[in-house]
Amino acid sequence: MIKRPGVLLTILLVLALAVIVIYKLQTDPYNNSASNDQRNSMTEEPGSIYTIYQDNCLTCHGNNGEAQPGFPSLQKTTLSLEEIKKIIITGRGDMPPFPNITEPQLSQLAELVKRFSN
Repeated sequence: MIKRPGVLLTILLVLALAVIVIYKLQTDPYNNSASNDQRNSMTEEPGSIYTIYQDNCLTCHGNNGEAQPGFPSLQKTTLSLEEIKKIIITGRGDMPPFPNITEPQLSQLAELVKRFSN
């Protein structure tokens, strides 16, 4: 019989938090493509894919595609890269078109959106 259930519960909670932190670090879509140093330098470059996402998508779709209230999550997309690219260019529903985003940034942005759902 366990004499100190509080200690066991504390250990289990700490282990659960550790698992959550490790999972979040491994599933961060930005970590899949660049280290923190590379990501910071890429966001400072005009025209980088992260700058394009921040300038055009972040307000509605959030940092990691999780979506702001009332907007669709990019984390649950089942669309193909070509479908994503078409929606970016032509818009859909309340989303406006972004015809100014052209190749190769268009393909990179579509790939970033797909990484949110992985």
